[in-house]
Amino acid sequence: MSRYERKFLIEGIHLSEIENCIYTNPGMFFEIYEDRFVNNIYLDTIELASFKDNLSGIMDRIKFRIRWYGDLHGLVRNPNLELKIKTGFVGDKNIYHLKPFEFKLGSCFNEILKNLLKSDIPNNIEQRLKFLMPVIVNRYRRKYFSSFDRKYRITVDTNQSFCGVSGNNIVSSKNNNTCDFNTILELKYNVQHETNARYITNHFPFRMTKSSKYVNAIINSYF
Repeated sequence: MSRYERKFLIEGIHLSEIENCIYTNPGMFFEIYEDRFVNNIYLDTIELASFKDNLSGIMDRIKFRIRWYGDLHGLVRNPNLELKIKTGFVGDKNIYHLKPFEFKLGSCFNEILKNLLKSDIPNNIEQRLKFLMPVIVNRYRRKYFSSFDRKYRITVDTNQSFCGVSGNNIVSSKNNNTCDFNTILELKYNVQHETNARYITNHFPFRMTKSSKYVNAIINSYF
């Protein structure tokens, strides 16, 4: 379902203080699930079209990534191909389950791509994948919270790390970077709950911002 994602980039504040702001919010948030590591391989064209669209403020855009949870290296048992679709200020996400594959820094993406094309993916998506390449691998620890009425969700991402890609196909440990002191808080809710969202955001002592982990990783890795 289409939803809004309101982002807050938080610098120099301990996680315990951030969590205290969440727990004392009028939305009566509580933690759901166990926190876990999120791993992503972001795909883009050789011209970095997705990256440039974001920088240019293009309102209607799409971003491709392969996502899995837990360990970064080894056999990836439950990977997904995710298409994040932005239309104006509203976001949507299409998810396709992929066949397991082996991942390690230094591995050849061509092998991963061959495996993707064996998965149950619509033909039009398969064709688009053939024109994409891996550009960034990133990872972060995520905590999950829900409001008491279950209409609003918060994720808090810490311990971010990322690395660039050497060549078109080879994932490399070169340019490995960490952003341990930057925390990203996101408030997520379906479009029909927009009316009361400000009641939640106005009680956060953080500044709402436009922040893309993908864009920030590209800038820090290649520029």
